[in-house]
Amino acid sequence: MLHSVFSGASALKTFTKGMEVVGNNVANVNSLGFKGQRPEYTDGFYKTLLQADSSPTNGAPGQHFGSGTKLGNVSGKFTQGSIQQTGVDTDLAIYGEGFFQVRDPNADNDADSTLFTRAGNFGWNAQGQLVTSEGFVVQGDNGDILMEDLTQVESFRFEKDGTLRMLMQDGTEQVQQVFLTNFQVPDKLTREGNGYFANRGDLAAQIDDGLVPPTTAGTGEIKPYSLELSNVDLTGEFTSIIANQRGFQAGARIVTVSDAMYGEAVNLKR
Repeated sequence: MLHSVFSGASALKTFTKGMEVVGNNVANVNSLGFKGQRPEYTDGFYKTLLQADSSPTNGAPGQHFGSGTKLGNVSGKFTQGSIQQTGVDTDLAIYGEGFFQVRDPNADNDADSTLFTRAGNFGWNAQGQLVTSEGFVVQGDNGDILMEDLTQVESFRFEKDGTLRMLMQDGTEQVQQVFLTNFQVPDKLTREGNGYFANRGDLAAQIDDGLVPPTTAGTGEIKPYSLELSNVDLTGEFTSIIANQRGFQAGARIVTVSDAMYGEAVNLKR
């Protein structure tokens, strides 16, 4: 059997996986805080036909041929997404590398309850907690960001350093602060869907072991009344689509031509 058949088949399999990554990026072009991914291809293992000759008089090169391609890695692209002003009081965007830390109140244990997100479309629940659309509670300097008595709050506003200032009906002011977190290796975060990430086993190496004020530990500043959009570049993704398509077509052509050549060899005696 011609080994080119396996090489062509590896191209079909690999570029199919790559198209799944690109397709997911394009599908999430309007997802808040979405961070795209990039398929990275590499060559497969090689079979050695002839070892290189180390003789000083006859240093012949070795002879090797490969087995095709494979998907070496799917890396995350954590570049900044564009910031869109919304005018909504509870919408927050991060301009920098940090993440909001949120708590799932229904999780079985503390390890599973902690999640991270860049999507800042928050709101208040009936208990006065600042929550995500799924009901996860945003974390700050003293744990949950909380308005203890919503009926007594005259007005509130968020500032660039994450400070929440609440003017009470009695004229007093209450202050809390949204904290952020950052990671040394964000690519090792587990994608949980709905814009959430998890740091399983602390593989992503959380900087400062937890939450810090905005603008510290490389977290960036908070943009009030704004949301971060997806960082997907459609122009680049369309280029990747074409490259994957051409690679798939070429791989299919290799398989069909190799099969025809093999058929010709089988039919020589007929």
